Amino acid sequence: MILEKFIKSALLVTAFSLFTVAPSLADEVEHNHLEKGNQLYEQQKYEDAEIEYRKAKEAKHESQMAKFNIGDALYKQGQYKEAGQFFEELTKENLDDETKASAYHNLGNSLLKQQQYNTSIDAYKNALKLNPDDNEARYNLEYAKAKLKEQQQQQQNQNKDQNKQDQKDKQDQQNKDKQDQKDKQDQQNKDKQDQKDKQDQQNKDKQDQKDKQDQQNKDKQNKDEQNKDQKDQQNKDKQDQQNKENQDQKDKQDQQQQNQQQQGQQNKDQKKPERKQNEISKQDAERMLKALENEEKVLQKRMKIPKNKKDGKSKRGAEGNIEKKW
Repeated sequence: MILEKFIKSALLVTAFSLFTVAPSLADEVEHNHLEKGNQLYEQQKYEDAEIEYRKAKEAKHESQMAKFNIGDALYKQGQYKEAGQFFEELTKENLDDETKASAYHNLGNSLLKQQQYNTSIDAYKNALKLNPDDNEARYNLEYAKAKLKEQQQQQQNQNKDQNKQDQKDKQDQQNKDKQDQKDKQDQQNKDKQDQKDKQDQQNKDKQDQKDKQDQQNKDKQNKDEQNKDQKDQQNKDKQDQQNKENQDQKDKQDQQQQNQQQQGQQNKDQKKPERKQNEISKQDAERMLKALENEEKVLQKRMKIPKNKKDGKSKRGAEGNIEKKW
């Protein structure tokens, strides 16, 4: 607010009319547009005023008055950079001290608005050299110096804060890098452990598969052996049964043959004269002895063939002891 109060924006109109002795048509056109522009400027119609000032400059390209007032109109529209370009151009032209001082003053104002405090200070100093009585330029010079000091202090604080922030960022980055390195190492260790676990699992699966296959082979072998033993036992039982049947058949045939022999002998004896009661001939005794011996052999054979599987004894064990009756 203080800056706006002391900004100087002087319109150049009458000063340049003193240089005109015999106005030309271009001068009249320029003058008319300048007058119209000044009226619009006073009405704060700065954009329309700018248009009239530019028309005045088109009518007379070297018109310093038109340049100055275009700069003023642009400044009022907030176009500080463009306004400063017009004021800076005027400072390089051949102007009287008062007009050039006003150009430097307004250049300083344009630079001040852009926060270019160093260059605005230089502009105000040049204005005061040409017009030491310009109190507004002197005030704005001190204001620009204060703003420069404030800017420098802010810059120092910003630099200090930036340094702190940079240091913090650097420390954070170091911590992050350290954490990243730790995370990377942890991940490598995890991957290594996972690989080991995977290999262990594969080995375990392989061993389990081998054990399963071994068990299957063992079960198959046991089953084969059981089947073989069962088949062998069946064959043995069948053979034993066959042998028993054969032996029984033979014993039956032997018994039949013996019975036939005894019957034949009895028939023969019946034809001989009767002997004395209770008298046995030698031949009868031999036949009886032979019959008993045959009967004993038959009983012994029957005692050897089939045996009881539970206790290993012959089924005819009770008949094992044979007493001879003679």
